[in-house]
This record gives sequence, structure tokens and C-alpha cells, in this order.
Amino acid sequence: MISKAFSVAMISIGSFLEIWFYYARFKQDGIPVWLCWIIATGLNLLLNLFVYNFRKTRWLIILIIALGSYSVFSTSAGQTFMLLSLETNEATDLKINVLNKNVDILNEAIDRLNAESVNINATLGTIQDIEHEANYRTTVRGARDRLSEIDRERSELLAKLIDLTTGQETVIRESIKATSVYDFYGSMGEWNNTNWLKFIFHTVLSIFIAIMAPTGILTWESKKKKEVINQPIGAVIQPYIPKRYPETPGLFD
Repeated sequence: MISKAFSVAMISIGSFLEIWFYYARFKQDGIPVWLCWIIATGLNLLLNLFVYNFRKTRWLIILIIALGSYSVFSTSAGQTFMLLSLETNEATDLKINVLNKNVDILNEAIDRLNAESVNINATLGTIQDIEHEANYRTTVRGARDRLSEIDRERSELLAKLIDLTTGQETVIRESIKATSVYDFYGSMGEWNNTNWLKFIFHTVLSIFIAIMAPTGILTWESKKKKEVINQPIGAVIQPYIPKRYPETPGLFD
């Protein structure tokens, strides 16, 4: 009974984990959720069917190896992709927040300069004639110099604002690129040691996940075969023969 419980547990847990990580992988292709579940479940059942019939048809080992290898690569890539996507999204959110704060600071500084420029121009507008301007020439010269400084500072701030906006667009494009599983495959050559270590660990985990359900099926079949072998020979091959009693002469005469 313990052996059967172990087999059922291996088949159930292995199938669930394999289907889940299949789903995580296929979802990145833009496939509808319901169709991802169907494909994942179908591939899992197909591998289990091959394993179940392996004892009868030995050449199925070719399909078992092929489908098992695809399962390992897909599910390990799905695990690594989800982890790296999570890390990328967190880094992207942090970058976007910093950029947004800097943009707000620049906009506030530009607004202050604009308000100061409006006040200075309003003050200069009160000077009606040349004589009036001559009386306040020092003030007027200082005001005009300040306007020139404001224009220069505002130009510098606007240039920085443009750079930050461009940086925002770059971060957004990188985050969109990070959601493509094929860009993920293409970037494997540029991975650092940490990313490769994550992928190796996920691959090992995927190998164990891939052999869970087949292990359950094979142990279940072994248990059934053992039960048949251990049964008494008479109970298996000898048919039941009803006992015949001798007729009593003259009972119904």
C-alpha cells in the first residue's frame, strides 16, 4: 500500500510541477492562458503514456528521451526566465521611480525660473521711459542680467529633462525586451556567471521534476507485476470446478 501511495504521489506531484512550468514557458509566447494549460497537460500526458507503454514497445525510448529533453529545457528555461524577469521588473521599477523623481525636481526648478522671469519682466514693464530707466539703471541692469541667467539655467534644465525622458524610454524598451522569451534565449551568450548558475540549478530541478511522474508509473507497474507473481498458482490458472455428488438411485422413482 505504501508503494502505491508513493507511486500516486510521484505521478501527481511530478505532473503538476511539469504542467505548471510548461504553462509558465508557453505563456511567454503570447499564447492564450487556456491554450497554454491544454498544451502543457497534453505534453505531460503524452510523456506518461510513452513511459507506460515502454515495457511493451521498446522503441518508445527514443520519443521518451526526446520529449523528456524538451521538457527539461523548457521548464528550466521557464524557471530562469521567470526569475530573471522578476529581477528585471524590480530593477526597472526602481529606475523608473528614480527617473520620475528627477523629472519632477527638474520641472519644479523650471517652474520656479519661469515664475521668477515673469516677475522680473513685470517689474521691468513698470519703467515707462528712458529717464525712469536711467534713475534705476543699476536695478534694470541686474534684472536683465538675471533674465539672461534664467534663460541659460532653463536651457540646461530642459536639456537634462530631455536626457531623463530619453532614459525613461530606454528603460521601458529594455523592460519590454525582457518579456520576450526568445530575446531571453538570444541573450544566453551574454549571461554572467550568476545567471548561468541559476540556469544550471533550474535545469537540475527540471530533471528531477521530469522523472517524477515516470518514476511513479514504473514503480506502480512493478508493484502490479509483483502482486501477480506472488499469487498462488491455483488461484491464477486453475478454473473453478464445481463438486459433483453421486446420484441417489430411486430417490425420484
